[in-house]
Amino acid sequence: MRKIALAGAVAAFAVAPLAAVAGPGYTYVGAGYGVIDPDGADDLDGFTLEGSVAVHENVHLLAEFVEGEDGPIELDRTRIAAGYNMPLNSATDFVARGGWSFADIEVGPFSDSDDAFYAQAGVRSMVTPELELNGFLGYDDLEEEFGVELGGVYNFTPNLGATAGYSFSDEIQTYDIGLRYTF
Repeated sequence: MRKIALAGAVAAFAVAPLAAVAGPGYTYVGAGYGVIDPDGADDLDGFTLEGSVAVHENVHLLAEFVEGEDGPIELDRTRIAAGYNMPLNSATDFVARGGWSFADIEVGPFSDSDDAFYAQAGVRSMVTPELELNGFLGYDDLEEEFGVELGGVYNFTPNLGATAGYSFSDEIQTYDIGLRYTF
């Protein structure tokens, strides 16, 4: 009986810090430096902008913009989506998003643009009160392929954090670092 009580006390002590960690926030703005690495082409350096607003405790709206260029080549991608977030526990949410993806590419005097549906599903988890890790699987009909997005946010204060992300598919990889302000 003592062993069971001791094991229960150890388990409660180990899980108690997780229970105190609040889940991820869904109202924020961010900006940073990004690199777009198309398969078989030079890297395109640029910047990223992102924003999200919680419109309900389980619903948020999201917008992302990435621009990269190298000499005469410039690529812009914008995504606008609605998302549903469902708590799995006090620190981790399941997130599903669906929206529209827009891309514009310019090579010297020539340009082309296209738009299509995209969808993602994944998790966002506050591993500690300061550190969020996230991962998503998605499909972008613009690229006509599945991809993976991995990222993290380290919060210096409850409102200000540093972000890092990596996404990849068969045709393209992106890397980004930046700052996020959470409201």
